Amino acid sequence: MLPGLEYRTYPGITSYAAAAAALDWPLGEGRERVLILPCPDDMDALRRDIDSHDIVVLMKVAQRLPAVLGLLNNLGIAGNCALASRIGLPGEILCADLAGADIDPAAGYLTTLLIRKNPREPRHR
Repeated sequence: MLPGLEYRTYPGITSYAAAAAALDWPLGEGRERVLILPCPDDMDALRRDIDSHDIVVLMKVAQRLPAVLGLLNNLGIAGNCALASRIGLPGEILCADLAGADIDPAAGYLTTLLIRKNPREPRHR
């Protein structure tokens, strides 16, 4: 609209990086394969994505939250997964273990899910 207007783009912090930092949840250690994608409508497609990657980051979960949580529970990996919603905003939700978590389906808006297929290996120092 204003072709002569000067502007700058400043890098921001992605929601999934903010979620991982807030939850102290590593986004890929060693050679872990990480996939970042908008949440698919098809849970079979999501299952294939989880099968083929060590970590899957789901953005734009919205109304698909109950179906995704059901899939994670059915796969037996919900305890390896985390959820962050409204990061840095009023009503922020941080959940580091989705096994048995009672998450309001309405929380799906502005929600990022961090899915880990296998439990983290303990780190030795």
